[in-house]
Amino acid sequence: MVSMGKSTSPLTYTGMALMGFAGVWYLLAETVAATGFRGYNYATNWISDLGVPEPQTFQGRTIDSQLAVVMNAGFVGQGLLFILGAALIFFANPQARRGTLLLALAVLHGLGICLVGLVNGNQENVAAGLAVYHFGGAMSAIVGGNLAVMVAGASVLRDFLPEWVQRASIGLGAVGLVSLVLLLAVSPSLWTFAPIFERGAVYTVMVGELIFGVIAVRGVRTMADTAA
Repeated sequence: MVSMGKSTSPLTYTGMALMGFAGVWYLLAETVAATGFRGYNYATNWISDLGVPEPQTFQGRTIDSQLAVVMNAGFVGQGLLFILGAALIFFANPQARRGTLLLALAVLHGLGICLVGLVNGNQENVAAGLAVYHFGGAMSAIVGGNLAVMVAGASVLRDFLPEWVQRASIGLGAVGLVSLVLLLAVSPSLWTFAPIFERGAVYTVMVGELIFGVIAVRGVRTMADTAA
């Protein structure tokens, strides 16, 4: 168990709150961007389709995202906020090795999802040989994010979380990683519905972030009540 003293609680709660805000920022951006994409289907369209600024046909899908800048801001903003949140948690207790691991995983996730937003998954980038950065960033974001949720919930933030959240964090990360495996293993006949597995691999990270954020808000309120 990683022990964090009460004197570091405000900094730790701030980091957790930033993680929660990262999840809100991302989900809000995706929801808004989807309203500007006529016929967008959460089961058959990839998340990154929302970030492609030019109308086109890509991999058999018609892409026409009128609010691509919103989705790309969601990707980049989420990544940076997640890294910042993990950094604050690390600085609250820099001697904890698992805090270092959390920060490393957060950087893996954050830089990966930033790449997703900066290098779109479209025909132009495939032709230019840049698609590797987009898809590599997506893999980095999914693996790093789910592992970060597991490490944060089960170890680094253990003293700040109810027992059920600790267990849920492990479960969320596991579901996310299994969804990634299913995504990579899906047969061509089911490829149309592969985005369902993608969302299963991505949303687990966001749910973990939201839970940490809610716990942080409750913790700050408890501290304020105690001080009063």
